[in-house]
Amino acid sequence: VISYTAVINACAKAGKADRAQQWLLKAEEAGVALDVISYNAVINACAKAGKADRAQQWLLKAEQAGVAVDVISYTAVIDACAKAGKADRAQQWLLKAEQAGVAVNTISYTA
Repeated sequence: VISYTAVINACAKAGKADRAQQWLLKAEEAGVALDVISYNAVINACAKAGKADRAQQWLLKAEQAGVAVDVISYTAVIDACAKAGKADRAQQWLLKAEQAGVAVNTISYTA
């Protein structure tokens, strides 16, 4: 997991969201048990690239995979939605985080 996550993070930092997503898919295909850090790396990469829809899809995919998403996951999606001018969707994700029992913080509210 650590090696794949390192590559995913490197892609994210380089602004290559598509490559980050490809690496996560390769990890899944290889049977690697991905964790919240791996998914957060891709969610953040998509968010930074202005791909709010993809960021949301990856958060949902992480949840479907049984990964316990966290405040970082939700905040990245909230930020992506806000930057895309989708304030209603950002608010929906904030409410979903609260309903899921995730301890949102100041960053979540100001994303």
